[in-house]
Amino acid sequence: MTLDSQFQGFLNSHSLWDTPTDIVPICHLVVPPYPKPPIHIKIPTNEVLGKRIEYFFEHYLHYTNQYLLIAKGLQIYDHKTTIGELDFIIKDTHTNQLLHIELVYKFYLYIPDSEKEELAQWIGPNQKDSLPEKIKKLQKKQLPLLHNNCTKITLERMEINTDTIQQQVCFYANLFMPYAMRNYCPPIINPNCIVGYWISISEFTAQQYAAHLFYIPLKKEWIVAPSLGNRWHTYAHILQEIQLHHERKNAPLLWMKSKRGVYTRLFVVWW
Repeated sequence: MTLDSQFQGFLNSHSLWDTPTDIVPICHLVVPPYPKPPIHIKIPTNEVLGKRIEYFFEHYLHYTNQYLLIAKGLQIYDHKTTIGELDFIIKDTHTNQLLHIELVYKFYLYIPDSEKEELAQWIGPNQKDSLPEKIKKLQKKQLPLLHNNCTKITLERMEINTDTIQQQVCFYANLFMPYAMRNYCPPIINPNCIVGYWISISEFTAQQYAAHLFYIPLKKEWIVAPSLGNRWHTYAHILQEIQLHHERKNAPLLWMKSKRGVYTRLFVVWW
């Protein structure tokens, strides 16, 4: 997939919360509509998705005349030990307000469980992380880092007073519902973030899916629209690929194309 299609996927992403919340301070940058790519960003070929999102966000900032990038990926040290990183420090040139922005881009599956709080029902596709874990990390580690003495010293060298900085979180999310609940929208989150559904491998049957074509995108392609796919495989072929992923305890994201040309994103999990 081209870098243009990946960047367009980033532009089409949505904030996990579309209204103010007391969970984290949500960021809503005022950026004019971006013209259709092509874009000119130099990103190493093997750069992981998270780092690509940072490049895209930086390019997004440079496009507007309102925001000035002051620092990106600012490492904070206690003597020679790294204690954290500030994703972005930018300046709103219209208000002269400095902003510390933490950038988050996540994929979560909704696992209904009446015994858990609502947000705890969102987990990563490989069960290695969850929405509450990320929120806790933001609240307890990433956002408080700004007020660490080591951070203050670092920023003072840049002639920045930490007392004048506002903190915000750009929390982009791609959410997947269980197939049986694919038309349901859970509370709290932005419904625009729901982009597909998930099923277990036992539900991925020939009876249900043999008529479709499939592709397993690379992780860096996950943000691309499935309609831009140009390599498609049969059910039998993709089933073998899924089984190889599951042997590594990896739940693959699939793009699916129907005979009518309808495109769908879905995760197939082993658990």
